[in-house]
Amino acid sequence: MRRIYGLILLFFCVTLFGCQKSKYDDVTEDTIFVTKSNKVTAVTFNELSNYGSLNTFNIIDDNRMIEYNYSVDDISVSRVESVQKGDYIRLVTRYNNFLAYEGYIGVKFF
Repeated sequence: MRRIYGLILLFFCVTLFGCQKSKYDDVTEDTIFVTKSNKVTAVTFNELSNYGSLNTFNIIDDNRMIEYNYSVDDISVSRVESVQKGDYIRLVTRYNNFLAYEGYIGVKFF
């Protein structure tokens, strides 16, 4: 009987934690979300061939974020996730506000 309960528990753990779907899975093109608290989340797609692998992309992106955050003396840019989707890397980045977005991207926020 313990074995059956163990298998049922294992099944639920795998189902709940192993198959989690990202809320950004349905996004197919570059998109910006703004919350009520003025936090900005950007979903961008980068070509995998420009970086070779997801790990290389993450290292380059980490270094760029560290440099920016250090320059403004705050953690205003952070990565939510980076996932390989076919020939592209889906990068989800969170910014504390639109000024952090403008400073990091270098483009005026609309």
